[in-house]
Amino acid sequence: MKALRLSVRQQERWLDLLFLSVLLVLSPFFLLPKITFTWVFLFIPLLWIGRWAKTNGFLERTPFDWPLGLFLLQTATTLFIVPDVESALPKITAIVFGVLLFYGLVAILKSPPWIKLGILGFLFGGAVVAFLGFLDMLRTSEAVLAATPIPRLLAAIPKKSLHLPGAELGINPNAVGGALTLFLPAGTFLLAASLKRDDWAGSLRLRIIIFTLMLLLVLPVVAMIILAQSFSVWLALLLSLFFFGLLGLKKLGRGSLIIIGAEILIFLALGLGVAVGKSDLWKNELHNKLTVRFSLWQSGLETIEKKPLTGIGLNQVRRLPGPTQQVSHFTNQLIQTGAEQGIPAVIAYLSFLLISGVLTRRIWKSARAPWQREAAMGIEAGQMAFFIFGLFDAIPLGTKPSIFFWYSLALLAALDNLSRRKPEVQV
Repeated sequence: MKALRLSVRQQERWLDLLFLSVLLVLSPFFLLPKITFTWVFLFIPLLWIGRWAKTNGFLERTPFDWPLGLFLLQTATTLFIVPDVESALPKITAIVFGVLLFYGLVAILKSPPWIKLGILGFLFGGAVVAFLGFLDMLRTSEAVLAATPIPRLLAAIPKKSLHLPGAELGINPNAVGGALTLFLPAGTFLLAASLKRDDWAGSLRLRIIIFTLMLLLVLPVVAMIILAQSFSVWLALLLSLFFFGLLGLKKLGRGSLIIIGAEILIFLALGLGVAVGKSDLWKNELHNKLTVRFSLWQSGLETIEKKPLTGIGLNQVRRLPGPTQQVSHFTNQLIQTGAEQGIPAVIAYLSFLLISGVLTRRIWKSARAPWQREAAMGIEAGQMAFFIFGLFDAIPLGTKPSIFFWYSLALLAALDNLSRRKPEVQV
C-alpha cells in the first residue's frame, strides 16, 4: 500500500514537471503572442485533465486562489470590450502565463531543496533583468546624479539596442529599477542566511559557494538600481528595508542586519546627496514631475469613474484622448489596474498583498529553519517596495517584468506550505 501511494505521488510529480516544462517551452507564444498561434494554448487544459485524472485536482490549492480567479475574470472581460483584441493580446497572455507559472511553481516547490532552487532561479531572473536593462538603457528617466561621474560613465559605454517588443525605443531605466525592487530585498535577506551552519547547506564549502553565487546575482541588481537614477525606487527600497529590518530586529541574524543596514545607508546617502547637491534644480524637477503625475492620476480616476466594473481593457490607455496619448500608463499601479481592468481587479491586487502579509507572518512564526523565515521576509519586503514604487509609477500586471510578481507569490505560497508540513516530512 505504501509503495502504491509512493507510485501515485511520483506520477503526480512527473505530471507537474511536465506541466511546468511545457509552459516554459510555450512561453514565447505567451510573451510574444499572435492570433494565428493561439491554438497552442490548448496544450495547457490537456495537461490539467491529465493531472485531474491522477490526483483529482486540476491545480494546487493556495490562499491566493480566489483573488487569482477574480483577477483572471477581469482580464477576460478585455476580450469583450476592446475594439481590437490583438492590441490587448500581449497583456492578456502575459497575465495568463504569470498565473500558470504561479501554479506550476507551487506544484513543484514542495521540499526545501526545490524551494532553494526556486529562490536561486528568482534571483537569477533579477540579474537577467538588470543585465538587459543595462544593455538597452538608451535614455535616463531621472538624471539625479548629474554631479557625479555616473552620467559620464554611462555616456562612455556603448549601448546595444535590443529592440524588445513593446520597448523598441529602449527600456526606461525607471521601469527597470521598479522591477528590481522585487529582487533586491530577497537577495539581501538571504545573503547572510546562506552562510549559516546547517541552514542552506551543511558543509562550509557549499555554503561559501552558495553565498558567492547569491552575491554575484545581487550585485548587478544593486548596480542597476543605482545607475537607473530613480528617486522613487530608492525611496521604496529605503522604506521597505527599514520597516522589515526593524520588524525582524530580534530574530534576524547579525549578518542579515549588517547587510540590510549597509543598503539602507546607501539609499539614504543617495537621496540626501541629491537633495543637498541639487536642491534648486531638484525642486523644479520634482514640481514638474508631480504636475505631470497629478494630471495623469486625474485622467486615470476619470477613466475608472466611466467604467468602474470592467475598465477600458488592457493596453488601451494610449487610445484615450489627452495626455495619455503620450504614455502607456497612469504612473500609479492601483489607478492603472482600475482603469484597465476595473475596481474588482484592484480588490484582487490588494488581496494578493494582504494575503502575502498573512503568509509571511505565518511562516515567520511556524518555520523550522531560519532561512525559510528570512526568505519569506525578503520576498515580502520586495512586494512592499514594489507597491510603494507603484504609488508613484507603474509596472502594469501584464507587462513582461511583472511575471516576477507572480513568481514571488509562488515562492511565498511554497514556503507557507512547507512551514505547515509535519516536521518529519521536512528534509
